[in-house]
Amino acid sequence: MEVGDDVFYTPGVFHALQRDRDGGYPWVIGRRHAGGVEELHGNDLNSFINEICRSPSPAEARRDLVLIQPCAFWLARVTSVYEDLVVDLDVQSSNGGVTLQYERVPVDPTGKRPHSCHKRK
Repeated sequence: MEVGDDVFYTPGVFHALQRDRDGGYPWVIGRRHAGGVEELHGNDLNSFINEICRSPSPAEARRDLVLIQPCAFWLARVTSVYEDLVVDLDVQSSNGGVTLQYERVPVDPTGKRPHSCHKRK
């Protein structure tokens, strides 16, 4: 990877509930319960997120939230490269109009690690 390369950024956990222009989330989200993890979509997902927001203890309610796999990558450009396989990035927010600048973002060729980047194919 070199300075100026265009890459994909896998959004971090802190962006998991940030919707894009079309109302989609960057991650497939699930809910942890006694029987395992249930993948949530549509109204079930919205209801779960509303429960978290209305909870008297949102941090505790978020413990049941599971990021299953990324479903949207954000466009980014490498601005610095370090020897330990981390890079600095200018990332285009999914909402448009904003460039996020992140330092020392790990490179993950699989694209599955939150807050990482990988080459565009």
